[in-house]
Amino acid sequence: MTFTGNWLLIPASIAILLIAKYVAAFLKRRRIINTYPVPGPLPCTWNIFWPFGVETYMIVGKLIKNINPGRALFELTDSFTCEYRSAGLYRTWVLFRPVVSLIRAETAEVILKSTIETHKSKEVALIETWLGQGLLTGNGPKWHRKRKMLTPVFHFNILEEFVPAMNEQAALLADILLEQKGKDIDIFNYLGKCTLNIICETAMGISINAQCSESEYLQCVHLVTKGFINRAVSPWLWSDFIYRISPSGREYYRHLKVVHEFTRKVILARMKEMQEQPSLIREAADENGLKRRQPFLDTLLIKHLENNELTLEEIREEVDTFMFAGHDTTAIALMWLLYLLGLYPEVQAKVHDELDRVFGDDRKRPVTMEDLNELKYLECVIKESLRLYPSVPAIARRLLNDCVIGKYRLPAGGTVVIDVFRIHRDPEAFENPENFDPDRFLPENMAKLNPYTFIPFSGGPRNCIGQKFAIREEKVILATILRRLQVKSLLPRERLTVVNEVVVRPIEPVMVKIRERPKNNNDYFK
Repeated sequence: MTFTGNWLLIPASIAILLIAKYVAAFLKRRRIINTYPVPGPLPCTWNIFWPFGVETYMIVGKLIKNINPGRALFELTDSFTCEYRSAGLYRTWVLFRPVVSLIRAETAEVILKSTIETHKSKEVALIETWLGQGLLTGNGPKWHRKRKMLTPVFHFNILEEFVPAMNEQAALLADILLEQKGKDIDIFNYLGKCTLNIICETAMGISINAQCSESEYLQCVHLVTKGFINRAVSPWLWSDFIYRISPSGREYYRHLKVVHEFTRKVILARMKEMQEQPSLIREAADENGLKRRQPFLDTLLIKHLENNELTLEEIREEVDTFMFAGHDTTAIALMWLLYLLGLYPEVQAKVHDELDRVFGDDRKRPVTMEDLNELKYLECVIKESLRLYPSVPAIARRLLNDCVIGKYRLPAGGTVVIDVFRIHRDPEAFENPENFDPDRFLPENMAKLNPYTFIPFSGGPRNCIGQKFAIREEKVILATILRRLQVKSLLPRERLTVVNEVVVRPIEPVMVKIRERPKNNNDYFK
């Protein structure tokens, strides 16, 4: 009896110590924030006996009413932004951790440009089942090592080599879209297949012909991102054990298995090619005797095959990260841009005019790097679309140290969320922020802006490593398809509902009509 009683004391003591630790941390953080009170909803959320915070209960209430959790999150942050916009930030609580959302460029700049506060938040750990400790989710020395290793992959010379593959897939996309002319189509489905082909052929060195078949991988990526958000707003599912045995967790891991099997297949196919052709492994020297820069997957596999510097699992983490970031976010960005062009024919006409100036009457000539540099207005359209609908709506960081933002002191260990979606709609930075106006990004207008008012690719030392790749890919695809077709959107913006599912998605598919472009740019859909 005594022996059993002693054993029971061990877990009880551990539980008491853990509770005491979290209570002490909570009280310390509350004391700091009380000293420098950050504005936030309902003071009763500071009560230790209501640990989840009112915002969690509001979300739960919406879930009970069967509102999409990603939508519930959007509605909640919209209401808080309206209330606390003038302060530039607001505070909520998640369990015992304060979460401070930054909704103005001036507050976000402090965190984004810091070389110390670069750690991803603890909430991001929920997505590590998918992306592991890759470049998107990793922290510390491991992240710095990988960032240094992969930065040369996006050198100008390598990006230039990718343009022919982008041209080929964009031309195929134009053919496929014109086969659907006159029909109501879900444009994202076609764009996702095109960008998946491009990332596989350019970064991975593998052809998968995704545009010519249905892709289970694309469907599962969408469901995995949706599952992540569902879990993130459901504290009772944060435990890995509970999540794995829950119905939503079992469904999530079923989709995740498809995603991981696809990326492993890509890795093994390329590794087999490299083993059968040793010349692919040898880094050939250029005419100046410098080492030739390798594409993305080749760089990783060489590190594995030559000295086992990276394990296959580490490679899988990076490939999963780049497959997602390289196809899904770009396809979403293209979808939103075409949706907006389909609503604003006057902007679409200006894009067509610029394409005609650069390409003349040739509607099928491959795009060159010189062409891309000439497409100034198209770049403004891309940026304005990314302002209204940034692919990734928020970025979360975990503070390693106490941090002062303006007159507020934020405690170490807390989470800071850079709310990209709301920063991009700050009326003090952008007049009539809900309007679609590409002229905002003309050079003379951009010069007036704080650089952190437009951060679709984040900013500072943890900015998106592939942003130049993404912009060039979008330009090639758009310059190719818009020379040959017009687009009309079927759903007005006031009836459009967006959700946060890691990326900004519409709650319903974006349906458009396509028609072959007539010679007269003034002849648009009625």
